[in-house]
Amino acid sequence: MTDRAARQWFDLAFASSPSGMLLLDARGCIQLANDAAARMFGWQPHELSACDVDVLVAPDSRRKLHKLQERFARDGRRRLPRADVELLGQHRAGGEFKIAVGVAIVDGDDGPNVLVSVTNLSRRQRTEARMRSQNDALRDAVTRRTAELEATNTRLLAQIEERRRTERELIAAQKRLQEMNEELRRLALIDDLTGLANRRRFDARFMVEHQRAARSKSALSVVLLDLDHFKPFNDHLGHPAGDACLRRVAAAVAGCLRRPADLVARWGGEEFAAVLPETPSEGATQIARAMRQAVRALAIPHPTAKSGVVTISVGVASLGVTESPSPHALLEAADRALYTAKSRGRDRVCVAVPSKARAAAAEEKGAGQ
Repeated sequence: MTDRAARQWFDLAFASSPSGMLLLDARGCIQLANDAAARMFGWQPHELSACDVDVLVAPDSRRKLHKLQERFARDGRRRLPRADVELLGQHRAGGEFKIAVGVAIVDGDDGPNVLVSVTNLSRRQRTEARMRSQNDALRDAVTRRTAELEATNTRLLAQIEERRRTERELIAAQKRLQEMNEELRRLALIDDLTGLANRRRFDARFMVEHQRAARSKSALSVVLLDLDHFKPFNDHLGHPAGDACLRRVAAAVAGCLRRPADLVARWGGEEFAAVLPETPSEGATQIARAMRQAVRALAIPHPTAKSGVVTISVGVASLGVTESPSPHALLEAADRALYTAKSRGRDRVCVAVPSKARAAAAEEKGAGQ
């Protein structure tokens, strides 16, 4: 694995980890914090950047933390703790809670850094208590059932079959629970109607790709699209027809992406969004054109549209189109380009272009044809 690939893998794993993750320098200053860590302590990730890690630890535990830092500074990798260290965390609002801290060393550009994983023990303890209660209830139920079976010792064969039935039910219940957990994990990232990524997954992926593009000075484009006159479509044909239309449009739009790194998501309602890493404006415009043509090729009848069929308006924006390097500015530029496409008659692609007047978008030549 190349250094670049390893870094990309590290960034993705760090950002998407469900556990709280912090990257510290040798002095205990926070360089990076993922969303899980920021939420746990009541901060935003960017607010923790350059803060001392002491702000996340209750005063009673700071002495213990400082000893751990001194040990790292003195011995480095040779004396890392073999197990998680328990401390008292401090929420931004002032509350204290138990945490477990794991430490690892990673090599950075300026020397070794400390990678810290943080687990909220209070939540885990509540989960363990709930599981113990459920186990106790299950044991009580099994005990009662066993007593009933033993009371009918003259029907031994029936007792054996009853035990086997209970075991089968427990296995089936465990399987159903596992399936439910898998479905919950899937629903957390997938739009149920279209099967595309949902807004939550898009936002997380977009932030990772924006950070990577800013760091590596590579291209990044965003495509926002919206179904034209979708409310009248629903009003005339009904919501079941509207849902079927959204599913067909989603499949057509997704089919225009060819690279594994590209991601298309349902942005909300009848809006969709795509993030295109390492794709400059020209390439993103070609993909946007293909999306528009693919939706037109579906020839879904629209009872009120002038074209007679369902169409989309598309806005495209790429890094460098705005003076601000923020992810929000890039999305706003794409949204303004989409608004321009709709205000100029819909069924077209508009591309955001840079200017001192911050003109939102320039209509793509021939986009409406």
